[in-house]
Amino acid sequence: QQQQQQQQQQQQQQQQKQETTKTSNPESTDFEAHIPKINTVTLVGRIGQAPEPRYFDDGKVVLRLSLAVRRKYHPLERQVRNIKSGEEETDWFNLEMWGRDAEYAGKYVTKGARVGITGTLNIDS
Repeated sequence: QQQQQQQQQQQQQQQQKQETTKTSNPESTDFEAHIPKINTVTLVGRIGQAPEPRYFDDGKVVLRLSLAVRRKYHPLERQVRNIKSGEEETDWFNLEMWGRDAEYAGKYVTKGARVGITGTLNIDS
């Protein structure tokens, strides 16, 4: 009986090891294996061009926008970099919206409007 119990315990341990190796990346730690991969970006800026939604034959809508976002600096960082107020750099982002969001933005967003957008970051190559 003791031998059977030991064999069962060994089998259970082997199964647990197999399950953990299947679900986790061998290069990541146990801590990293439990952290979800999140790709979320929030931007606040001004619309650079008048939105023009495009409608496809199958009913889908796409809206491409450019968004100007000013870089903000801490006052001490301004001193070190010799950046005066009003001389901040501007980053431009190309945005692509689909579906109801695209229709809504096409109706109500105008050039120069200040907007906040949350979405995912995709880099085209």
